[in-house]
Formats: sequence, structure tokens, C-alpha cells
Amino acid sequence: LMEVVINGRTTLPGNFLVSGQLLSRRNGTAGEGKIRVDYLQVDKQLWLTQGAAAGLRFGRVKNPYGLYNVSRGTVFSRPGITLPASVYFESSGLRNLFFSADAVQPYGYLTDGNVTHEFSATVARDFDATEEIGALTLGNGQLKVRDFRGAQWMSDGFFDRHLTLGLSYLSANLAYLTDDENDPFRGTEIDANLYVFSARWQAQYLSLIHISEPTRPLYI
Repeated sequence: LMEVVINGRTTLPGNFLVSGQLLSRRNGTAGEGKIRVDYLQVDKQLWLTQGAAAGLRFGRVKNPYGLYNVSRGTVFSRPGITLPASVYFESSGLRNLFFSADAVQPYGYLTDGNVTHEFSATVARDFDATEEIGALTLGNGQLKVRDFRGAQWMSDGFFDRHLTLGLSYLSANLAYLTDDENDPFRGTEIDANLYVFSARWQAQYLSLIHISEPTRPLYI
């Protein structure tokens, strides 16, 4: 495992917040250590009161998913050296595909006493994921990701700020395109839908984490 990241943020006139990160990563056979733009997003806060806010992010935005996806590039925020592979696909070559997307993302939060509710929705443009997934590419064709969508609701602060609950959703159409008429996977399309329920109990010296997928992740 090898990770090198450089990130930064700055504020531009008009109350725009710009942040981004460059990444070089290897994890077993996943990743070749190439430098890539992990995310590069512009954040515009459109509405703000004492207990609520709403805004819009655009660019290569981070996908809110599970408890740790948006902060997975920050080592001390993770529960271990890598994240649970069954939810975050850390070692399968799909890390980059899940972490960020070229998209627009409305978001907001609402504070009710000690509990803060955060929500977001992501609508991404279609893109070619052939290089992103590397060795998982089938044959000599291309893997196109279409209709990539996401949403998350996260509530933090229950039981005197100890309990966090969240529900995440990602969906996309994966299409394998090739000119080889003999390729057995030619014309294959998969509608992928992920629903993830997350819970975390944070005590002074102990943290209990539960993440579950109520449904199968892939539907053909």
C-alpha cells in the first residue's frame, strides 16, 4: 500500500470555495501509482441561517457514500489502514470510480438541538471508466458509465453526540462497448444500485461501526 496526496483549498471573490487534491496510489494490484486529480470542486453557499444552510458544488466532486468516502483521503479519519472492501471496494480497482465524479451536487444541513442532519444529491455526466478500473476491463472494449446518480442523508449527534446514522444511495448504468463481433461480452449492460445503511457509536475510548447493504449491489 502506497499513498501520496497533495491537497489545498482557497476562497475566491463572490464567496466561492475551491478545493482539490492530487493523488498517487498503489494498493496491491489496484492502481499503478499514476498521479491523478482525485477531486477539484467549487463550492458556493447559496443560503445560510443560524441553524441551516444550502449550497451547490460542481466540478470533480466527492461522492457522499457511507461514513468515510468523502474523507478516505485523510488517513486519521479512517477506521484502519484501508476501508471495508465490501462497501468501499478499496482493493478491487473501483476506488477512484466511487470516490469522485464530474458532477453537480446540491447539499445542505439542518441543526435540531444537538443533532445535525446533512443531505446531498449528485448528478454526474457520463464518462469512460476503462482506464479507471484497469485490470477489471473486459476484453479490448470500453466501459461506459452512464446515468451516475447519488444521494445521502446523514444525521449526527443522537444520544448526547454519541450516535451517527446514515443512508446512502448510488446508481449507474455500466455499458461494455466493443467493435469485436466475437467478444462474448459485446453489448453487455448492467444497472448497478447500491443502498448502504451506516451506524456509528462513538464513546470516549471505543467506536462501534456497522455498515450494511439491504439489497444486492448489482442487477443485470
